[in-house]
Amino acid sequence: MDAQPIQRFEAWRPNNGDQRTLWPGYLELSNEFYETLRHHAVPLDYRALSALKHSALPLDVPFELAHRLCRVTNSKGTMLSWQNLRDQFGQEYANPEDFKKEFRAVLRQVWLVSPTARIGEDKRPFMTWEDIERRVGRGGLAAYETKRLWDSLFLDLRQIDGFLGFVKAHASRPWVYPRCVAAAHTGARRSELARLHIDDIDFQDKTVLVHKRKRVKGQLTARRVPLTPVLEQVLLQWIRKDHPGGSVLFCHQEKAGHRPAEGETTIPITVDDAGWHFVLTVRGSKWAVLRGWHVFRHSFVSNLAAKGVDQRFIDEFLGHQTEAQRRRYRHLFPHQQRQVLCQVFGG
Repeated sequence: MDAQPIQRFEAWRPNNGDQRTLWPGYLELSNEFYETLRHHAVPLDYRALSALKHSALPLDVPFELAHRLCRVTNSKGTMLSWQNLRDQFGQEYANPEDFKKEFRAVLRQVWLVSPTARIGEDKRPFMTWEDIERRVGRGGLAAYETKRLWDSLFLDLRQIDGFLGFVKAHASRPWVYPRCVAAAHTGARRSELARLHIDDIDFQDKTVLVHKRKRVKGQLTARRVPLTPVLEQVLLQWIRKDHPGGSVLFCHQEKAGHRPAEGETTIPITVDDAGWHFVLTVRGSKWAVLRGWHVFRHSFVSNLAAKGVDQRFIDEFLGHQTEAQRRRYRHLFPHQQRQVLCQVFGG
């Protein structure tokens, strides 16, 4: 903005510090600055600001949104990377994941008080390994763009079998392989895997009881997923021969600086433990591009959809509740999409 904000001002200051000013001062804004403010004013909803005034970040976000949203002219919107947002709002966060968690919580608050704001986290449709490699191979991508591509990866059945075989041979801890099989064959989130107990595995009825992360009034807090033959065999082997004891399905015998809870003889595997040992297991291999445990969930639902499984079953297995979630997971493999069109138009 090439405009001097102040044209002139007068301020009368008395010599005696106890004496109030006898003449009022004034400040005159320049005409250029006034016109700039008038043409580039930021529309703010003061009701929303009042509801978010309890802390700084929830106040900063509406100001930024008001500044940006009214100037977005592209019908597809404008994308901001997590790095951009962290540089502006969260430089004090040492861990980027902590900032993401906090910023998402703030966005949910902003949506509640400003429901007309058209904002959302960009989530790509899931992609095959081959498709991602082609895009990366063409070059020209920044590091964060490459990371976002691999975040959207799902594995086909052949790749899942190959990865589980690799984990079985190279797992950093004995529990890593059975936990990976459980994730691949149930679609459970990593936090849900951490809450599994041995009693949640019903070997008679062939089901796994998966507990959701949060209790929601009026909604089921657990779901049952069929126990596949492969998972049944792996879990029986784990429980009978390798399990260190206790009621938790996946646990440590011991962990530096930690003691078992009262009544337990072992220490449960936390989400952080699982994430770290996933990294240790794939380090230095071709599987190191996998972004973590959630790739199993992506792959689970993608393979169900590719086999034409009824959407109602998919919703039940994964605990989906919104159409936005369904749209992200519900898709077919690229070659099957082509087959569908060829059946209609020939070829």
